Amino acid sequence: MTRWPFLLTLILFSCILCSNGESTARGLFLEENFYLSIGAGEFQCRGFKETEDAYAKKNIKLSHTFNAGIGYRFSDHIRSDVLFQYDNVKYRANSQGFLYRQKIRALSGMMNLYYDMLPQEFISPYLLGGAGISKTSPTPLVIMPQNETHKGKPRTNLAWNIGAGVLINTLSKDYAATIGYKYIDLGKIKTAGYNSQNTNSATQKIRGHQVMATLLYKL
Repeated sequence: MTRWPFLLTLILFSCILCSNGESTARGLFLEENFYLSIGAGEFQCRGFKETEDAYAKKNIKLSHTFNAGIGYRFSDHIRSDVLFQYDNVKYRANSQGFLYRQKIRALSGMMNLYYDMLPQEFISPYLLGGAGISKTSPTPLVIMPQNETHKGKPRTNLAWNIGAGVLINTLSKDYAATIGYKYIDLGKIKTAGYNSQNTNSATQKIRGHQVMATLLYKL
């Protein structure tokens, strides 16, 4: 939980942006127009076992996540974007005297659709859903103390996310901010030569909870 102050700082920054009042903010993004977005936050990947018959789940740390993209507003309530995202997941597990360590770098491209519930208000709740493609690139799985390694195999996956949040109008008519939650599935990773049946590779799912603060700029 040591990285949550990083996210709280982002949320505070977004709140400062929107602190100048409602009168200058109304109507932002109600026009049909393109906009750019850039965001940062935290990703908590769900724990999973090294093998199906393993006793302990991996202890997966909070990891930073970053995204950038371009969007378009179609109407007062509907907007869409294409987001490119980077996640760096780190995890480890202790089981039966062995220490397992591995990292995953995931690059994804997602097309999302948003529904803004109260677009003319200073703060508008929204819902989102989207799908796309991810590439997961795990480092070698290291097993200590014998320093045994099993090569991680890059894999291209179908990815998806669903979530909700708030759209916050800001100081300028050209900017907005969002604070949101997503449940995101980035697909699977493969690790060569390691599973309970000693076959060629083991697969594990990379999915979990993500909280993001995003800045939007109208083009």
